[in-house]
Amino acid sequence: MKDLPNPSRLEIRIDEWQVARGNPDAIDVTLDWRGVKGDSALAELLAALPPPTTFVPMSLADGRTELVPAAWKSLRLGSGPPIFEAARRDYETWAQGQRWANVPPVARAPKYLTNMIRRHVPNFEDYPEKEQIDFIVRTQAKINEIRNSVEALMTHLEYAAPDKLKALPPLEHPSRNIKAAAFSDVVGTRRAGELLGIPPPRSDEVRNENQTVRKMAKPGRELLREYFGEAEWKTKLQRMRRNRRWWERWESLDDPREQIYALLAKARDSSLEHEKVSAEEDGFDELLAEWVAVAEQRLNALESLSTGNDAAEFDAERRRAARRLLDEQVSIEERDERFGRALSLFDAPPASQP
Repeated sequence: MKDLPNPSRLEIRIDEWQVARGNPDAIDVTLDWRGVKGDSALAELLAALPPPTTFVPMSLADGRTELVPAAWKSLRLGSGPPIFEAARRDYETWAQGQRWANVPPVARAPKYLTNMIRRHVPNFEDYPEKEQIDFIVRTQAKINEIRNSVEALMTHLEYAAPDKLKALPPLEHPSRNIKAAAFSDVVGTRRAGELLGIPPPRSDEVRNENQTVRKMAKPGRELLREYFGEAEWKTKLQRMRRNRRWWERWESLDDPREQIYALLAKARDSSLEHEKVSAEEDGFDELLAEWVAVAEQRLNALESLSTGNDAAEFDAERRRAARRLLDEQVSIEERDERFGRALSLFDAPPASQP
């Protein structure tokens, strides 16, 4: 490579279908410049520690206290309040994860911490709940400090040198550079910036451009070509751009029923018009209309839960309504395999497509 040192280890995994959908998590990168992470002594130190995370206590509307990821304080659903506030009124729903909102599930308590504490702190369960939670949070902070110290040592060995005092990597966030390159080559720098949370400079505000992404993409593209080879990367780009054009056409459909027909046509290698005519002939169109109506009611109920400030009894009723509508939606889907075929395309391309 011209501008970058050769990494000791580079692995790039790309879900081409999800890149075309605009999913920023579709690219996973593993990169080591000198391979310090492979040092067995240092690796054992880290492996002995619980995973790094930050939990914060959350007082629920019913008086209970739960530990939740600190990220919930900044994560929002649209223009609504932070997930942290919405979950106070409906913790169980949010704790089990919400795929549509990119909220992963969380355990009711960080078991790896409580198990460690119970082994060493006598009668831990006899303390008041508030004191237990405070101790768990302080213990996690101590663990994070130790992990940070070990990682700082590894950073020193990975990037510093006798003639280089500062332990700075050739690229601060190589995964971000690689994502910037891939997404800008598929959807353009402006859209790539929106997907990756990279705002454009003021000079680009009136142009369909993001110079920040363009600059980040240059070394990322170098790594992509080095890893896949020029020819293979070009082929991958062609497939992702072709898939992106399909998703753009799908996104332009205003009617949810048309969107389902388009998904089904893609899954079965037919046409939207063919699926629509078939549905009208065998009655699937009526079942689909029923499904769309229920799905829209459920989305409205979930949105009102995340933005509402009503009394607890009204929130509880909304929760029950949302769950009832979800059960009804699933029940409708089970009546015809076409729903499963169509909705599967949100996760993976059709079996006939590589």
